[in-house]
Amino acid sequence: MVAVLAIIAILAATLVPGILRRIQQAAYTKEQTDLTALADALETGARQNRALPGPGTWATFVGNTADKGAGGVVTTPRGYTRVFLVDPNLRLAGASLPYTQTTNGTPKPVSPRVMILASLSGALPIASGTPTAANFAEIWDTPAGSVPASWTTYTGSGEDLLIQRINLGRLFHRLVLINNDLNNTGRFSIDGGPAYPVPTTGTGWDTYYVDGTVIGLHGADGSLQCREILSGDVSYVYEFGYWRGLIHEGRLRPSRGMQFAAAVQQFLNTARNPGADFGGTQQAVVDQMYTYLFIYTLWSGDSPCFARHGSVNLQQVPHYQMLLNAQTMLDNVSKNLLK
Repeated sequence: MVAVLAIIAILAATLVPGILRRIQQAAYTKEQTDLTALADALETGARQNRALPGPGTWATFVGNTADKGAGGVVTTPRGYTRVFLVDPNLRLAGASLPYTQTTNGTPKPVSPRVMILASLSGALPIASGTPTAANFAEIWDTPAGSVPASWTTYTGSGEDLLIQRINLGRLFHRLVLINNDLNNTGRFSIDGGPAYPVPTTGTGWDTYYVDGTVIGLHGADGSLQCREILSGDVSYVYEFGYWRGLIHEGRLRPSRGMQFAAAVQQFLNTARNPGADFGGTQQAVVDQMYTYLFIYTLWSGDSPCFARHGSVNLQQVPHYQMLLNAQTMLDNVSKNLLK
């Protein structure tokens, strides 16, 4: 019996530590996965609600998004409380969390960092909230497998501490709107709200909105011209009564045809100068401009025309003479036309 017990004791001493390490490693891996899921739920909730929670409501906010309830978020499977920390320097619309997006959006986010902490053994020596800048930085910079130096009362080891760092900056995208129309003011809306005029002074409208925000671009009369879901930094300019894109994910937006049509329409609607001579009208100018461009295309296709026709005298080239005549007619019908 003594020999059997001795063998059992030896086996236990050999096997139990390995089993305990595997259990601890499994718990660590699960908690790491859970924290990643909570971070994803926080970002998903921000996109869905156009808002971010503060330390007092983060568990409910994340729980509603993850369909786990606040209790399943704030407490680990081992019964220890998770902690939500906010960078004290964080500023969204000039304030810390919580944040709810409005039509005004926010200036460029400042220090948009938060953390979720969890422990596998022993309660965390810090509560959810906004710690000092030094404490936040110390925890943020703590390497995996280590414990912040100031945590002298923490009973766990570095292998028991998990830190989920979340940079909220990627949730916000810059929207730049510029009004270059001298006669009208373009308008914009946020998430289907009222259409507001874009400032015509300074840099126009330059602010940040949460990823997934719906931007509506309206004409001066409030009519919706286009709509975009923000997924990156974008900019638009309002000219000749229409919105056109400047930069979108590094690409130019094709809109020259619409711009040209809008410019022609604005020209046709401009008040005529009663003193115009040669019977010029806006429609006559447009027609003559079309003729001029058509002849220019023919001439440019034969250039250098004097070499093609064996002559150095351009006046002898029919296409060139036609081009001169078209230019003269264009000058005549547009002379002193507009006020």
